Amino acid sequence: MTLHPTHQQPQQPPQERPAQETGPAARQGRRPRRRGATAMEYLFVISLILVVAMTGIGYFGQSTKDTTQKAADAIQKATSGK
Repeated sequence: MTLHPTHQQPQQPPQERPAQETGPAARQGRRPRRRGATAMEYLFVISLILVVAMTGIGYFGQSTKDTTQKAADAIQKATSGK
């Protein structure tokens, strides 16, 4: 019995085999454990946050300092009665 071409089952693409892993877990026939992020990944994220924060402080720091100084001078002038 031959199926009509529109009734045939779709063919699945061949699945790729994962790369061979080495180490004690692979030799025992089980996958190595991986829980959460490693210390290097945490260090990378923290360093990225620090770079962005320091860039922002450098960019906005001087203008914020100038604005704060102007406000402080205005308050000093208003409260001193001059």
